Amino acid sequence: MNQLGLTKEQFEDVQFEILKIRLMKEGTLEEIQDKLKAIIIQPFVLVKRSDYESAELVYNAVRYYINFVDIMYSSLNRDICSMLAAFIKEKLGKNINKVEKIVVSENGNFLLGLGVSEELNKAFVKMLPEPRIIKKQYWEGTFKSDENIIIVHDVLVTAKQIIESIEHFPSPHKNIGIFCLVNRTDHEGKKELNNKGIEVFAILELSDNDIGMMFINNKTKEGV
Repeated sequence: MNQLGLTKEQFEDVQFEILKIRLMKEGTLEEIQDKLKAIIIQPFVLVKRSDYESAELVYNAVRYYINFVDIMYSSLNRDICSMLAAFIKEKLGKNINKVEKIVVSENGNFLLGLGVSEELNKAFVKMLPEPRIIKKQYWEGTFKSDENIIIVHDVLVTAKQIIESIEHFPSPHKNIGIFCLVNRTDHEGKKELNNKGIEVFAILELSDNDIGMMFINNKTKEGV
């Protein structure tokens, strides 16, 4: 900063403007939402419960499942990560400069979190279900209790996974926000987190019926 002749505030402004330019291609929030909906209705992302026997499924709480894990191994990986990064930038504005770490919960979408951290040029932390070497260290990466962090998630349902991870953060840890691709409004995940004083932001707020209508409308367009 000194070499450039900039104050800390001026340097942060420059960082923010560069980030805006990088993510500008994703368009407005409405355009991002439309792009994400187009991805969700793809056969390898949207899974219908009726296509399987109950015994074949891990849980039967919904009629439609959204699988954002397998698609992260496809060429759409970068598109999805860029959309969530642009959404985060839109919501936080210049406060994005205060974010120090991008965190993914235990058993969360590793590739999504890693991709978003790269898009936003932030350090990345992956939570673990069990410590690997040091007792009480339930994470990979460097993680301090006073850091400003955001948790990146794909589909928020019950929030159980996220809450368990937060309980294993270095404590006390209060500077937390959660950003996800989809919040399933039929379930209490967002409410559970809000009750703990944690803000949740989702690109799409969808119920099971909403997803069903998206599926039906898409089939109608295809003439099926």
